[in-house]
Amino acid sequence: MKSETVTTPDPQAAQRVSLCGSAYSVEAVHRAAYAMMATIDVRILATEPEIVCELHVLGKASAADAELTFRREVTDHQLRLVIEERTSAYRDLILGLAFSRTGLQGG
Repeated sequence: MKSETVTTPDPQAAQRVSLCGSAYSVEAVHRAAYAMMATIDVRILATEPEIVCELHVLGKASAADAELTFRREVTDHQLRLVIEERTSAYRDLILGLAFSRTGLQGG
């Protein structure tokens, strides 16, 4: 049986990242943290007016690279949330039309 090595975050190696609470949502930060959980452990402190994150690098990546990648990931997820919100009416319409023609409704 192959054994796995579990890497725990080093508390001394925490990289602190501050994000503007008016530009980013906490949900976008959570989504980014989830997307990167294999390489970065993220502790999120949602305080007004900013969102403070402590990044703990898992593995051999540098703290600077981890911060840059995390900031990009947060921006990506924030934009996805904006697009999701703006297109929700179209998505609901398309799904409604698709399911109305399946014959699954009684009547």
